Amino acid sequence: MTLFYNPLRTAFLVRIPQHAARQLPPCRKLPPPSRIACPSHRSAGYSTNAVADLLSSSAVVRCAEKGLQMVHEASGAAWWASILMTVVAARSLITLPFAVLQRRMAERLRLLRPKMDELAQQLAGEVKAAQATRAWSDQRAAAVFRQELRQRRKEFFIRHNSHPAKIFLLPFVQIPLWVAMSFALRNLTAGRAENKAEQTAEELRTGGALWFRDLTRPDRTWAIPLLNGLLTFALAELHFAAIEQATVLVRAMKVFSRFTAILLVPVTAVVPVGVSFYWLLSVLFGFLQFFILSRGNVQRKLGMPVVPRAKTALEKWALTRRELFINSAGLVCDMNYSVRLLLGMVFRLRFAGDLAIPIADTGFILA
Repeated sequence: MTLFYNPLRTAFLVRIPQHAARQLPPCRKLPPPSRIACPSHRSAGYSTNAVADLLSSSAVVRCAEKGLQMVHEASGAAWWASILMTVVAARSLITLPFAVLQRRMAERLRLLRPKMDELAQQLAGEVKAAQATRAWSDQRAAAVFRQELRQRRKEFFIRHNSHPAKIFLLPFVQIPLWVAMSFALRNLTAGRAENKAEQTAEELRTGGALWFRDLTRPDRTWAIPLLNGLLTFALAELHFAAIEQATVLVRAMKVFSRFTAILLVPVTAVVPVGVSFYWLLSVLFGFLQFFILSRGNVQRKLGMPVVPRAKTALEKWALTRRELFINSAGLVCDMNYSVRLLLGMVFRLRFAGDLAIPIADTGFILA
């Protein structure tokens, strides 16, 4: 409410009588200085959202803060190297075992798929015979088939200890870890850590490398945001390209992953470099993990069933180019499945092994 209109915008003194001052409403009390978001926090991507503040003060995030500070103090390295070591340690000790379990379960389900198809065909014959004898309608027969197939698949998964729900154990572990580490670095870069807040924030201002020296500010060059979004998009495409059957759920998840990767670019551009650098390292570790677990010798050592995969269009194109290369040069080439899937053509010279099959009179090709 405006009490006075001052068109000249000059300072003047207003005297209020004592009897009128008693009728004025009391002044509102300002919050303590610790609750007021200073401009440096806002510029560093620190918001005053209630949910974000609640997560930032949770016990899991505080433990992640202490873990980062312990790694930094024990190693004596710069903060960017401390974040790198923390990512490698956390992903290797926490998420990698679940990634191995997920890959083992996915390969086992792929191996059991022919039996599941045979089970569905057998049930379809039984339902068709029951429909003829009991005069069921098509809707009734379809409902009975779906209900009975759901029950038999459940019993089949229990009998072979291969329930598909185990595949989703990795996201349930990896997502909370990603959130906890992100909020922990958010607190450290904003000077809101539980211990040694100002000292840690000051070290983070000079603890970067290359073009991102200050880890408390966003990346103004957009190099990390663009690289993070591109790698996230490529990693999602790799995972979905390895899925042979494109169901409605798989297609929906693929679209959602693409949208998330694109949305991640502007989000990464407004958070501190300490947080975005962690996201980039996490994606790079995901690439390394995918390539290692896709190798046949690694799968055998980890007890995973090695299942032959149907070649995609990209792999068929790469196989054709490889045959031309072999026929023209008389050499033996081999391309790893993951690298071939990502790049299309990456050649590596190698002698013919036990998996070699003849494709021409002049040489062999590894299948």
